[in-house]
Amino acid sequence: MTRSIPWLRVSVEGVVIVGSILLAFGIEAWWARIESHRNALAELGTVFEEVHEARTQLQDVVRWRERERSAALSVQARLEGVSPDNPIALPDTLFALSFGMKLVTDAPTRATDAFITSGHIDEVEDFELRQALLSWTSSLTDLRDDEVRFGAVQDQLMEDFYDRMVITVMGLLVPTFLAGPLAPVASPGDEVLAEYPIRARNFLAQWAGTLQLLSRESSALLGQADELIGLIERELSKSAT
Repeated sequence: MTRSIPWLRVSVEGVVIVGSILLAFGIEAWWARIESHRNALAELGTVFEEVHEARTQLQDVVRWRERERSAALSVQARLEGVSPDNPIALPDTLFALSFGMKLVTDAPTRATDAFITSGHIDEVEDFELRQALLSWTSSLTDLRDDEVRFGAVQDQLMEDFYDRMVITVMGLLVPTFLAGPLAPVASPGDEVLAEYPIRARNFLAQWAGTLQLLSRESSALLGQADELIGLIERELSKSAT
């Protein structure tokens, strides 16, 4: 005797089994998205701390560059109207000139770079924040490139500037490159005379211009850091509610 197959029951059971499997996969995918978003927020918190640290370093850099530029401009103002052949007393501000670039290459970006390359940035729904993160790393790279480009000539700039000064030591005119480094020859407050040839003045003007360019770029980056910090704070507070 042939038994009939209960197709309805088989079909229902099949649908239930398939539905259970799909539901399990759906729950697993949903949980994976939750975990991925949670991990992204944790990493975003790390980025937040890193940008704060970078901002502190940038503040120091901007302040240093403004002091250095102020010293250079003060020396330039002292030289106005003075003939290159007439020795004048060395301004105290001259001793503040280090001709150093104060690079910001130590400003941390590892967490931000990892957040972007790992794909965590895709978990950020705020388009403005995503753009700010990408712009932050790009701008910092541009600043570093400029600093390296200008830094390549800084040693030569300092050497040429001081070599073209002629210092009066004990009544004798002595070229700086023969007298040795400036520091052993004179110090702030000493009555030391020096001639500033045209080329030395041109080097000083070049240095002041370089500092102005880098100060503007550093200040702009400082503004980007403030904006990025605000956007991250908004994202983290939104996720906490």
